[in-house]
Amino acid sequence: MHYRRAEARRIMEYFLESQLKQLATEQTRILVEESAVVYLDRRADNLEQETPQEDVFMEAVSLPEGEVRPSAGSGGPSSSSPRHLFDIFLSYSSPDAVAVVGLYHWLVARRYRVYLDRFDRLLNPAVVTRATATIIRRRIVQSRSLFVATSPHALTSDWVPWEMGFADGLMNKAAVLFIAPRPNVTFNRQSYFELYPEVGPGPAGAAKGQDLILTDPQAVPPWSATWDTWLRMPRRY
Repeated sequence: MHYRRAEARRIMEYFLESQLKQLATEQTRILVEESAVVYLDRRADNLEQETPQEDVFMEAVSLPEGEVRPSAGSGGPSSSSPRHLFDIFLSYSSPDAVAVVGLYHWLVARRYRVYLDRFDRLLNPAVVTRATATIIRRRIVQSRSLFVATSPHALTSDWVPWEMGFADGLMNKAAVLFIAPRPNVTFNRQSYFELYPEVGPGPAGAAKGQDLILTDPQAVPPWSATWDTWLRMPRRY
């Protein structure tokens, strides 16, 4: 046990040095640091489950392709929508993986059902094929929204723009969540990132769905909404 604790501390020190100093705000730094401590303590205790949502991931893996459920308030089987197993699909660039694990646990602690590809047993990061894209597309369909962990790395990612565009076209519920200081992220030719609302923390102690605020200051008119209200907003196009 002492050895595992020492190893967890070593990993934590690396996390702090390489990631936390680059995060957008002091508030974000604190929440990611706290969630990372919880994550590393779980690993240090040698818990078998790496994710607290193992049942959700297993259900996602076992569902047949094209599994649907009746829409809320539907009158029969002819009105159906994809079965949403996840509240949030986290899209990110692999160099940001450590910070994204912290954000994953922070969201899970607030009762969000979050998809993170590293916990998907059907995916092998070392082998990327057409099947990989098929699985990722299916997981987005199974999600109610998509957050892009936005950093300079995300702007050069091969996967992030595809995931964001697919989610936007499918459900019009894609948003950006900055994990690097906002002034350090220059969109340049990736100006389409500016089309998406930004995710920020809501009031302290707010319930799930009220504790995340999405804003679009460049919209006409500018708007702001809680996560659950945003999900109910009609498509803009």
